[in-house]
Amino acid sequence: MERVEKVAEICTASGTVNPQSVTRARRHALAALDDLKAAIYAHGRASEAADRVGIGKLGEPI
Repeated sequence: MERVEKVAEICTASGTVNPQSVTRARRHALAALDDLKAAIYAHGRASEAADRVGIGKLGEPI
């Protein structure tokens, strides 16, 4: 999310992009990331890498 904020900041500061477009794109990007996070929590399963670092057991819900 920090990267979305930084890109929006750079685009606004450049003056070449309409500020309203930047705001709208930022809002949509953050909403898409929230939706992705919700889908991962709802349907995600721990991978071998997650099991290896202790996030969860392989195949279990996140």
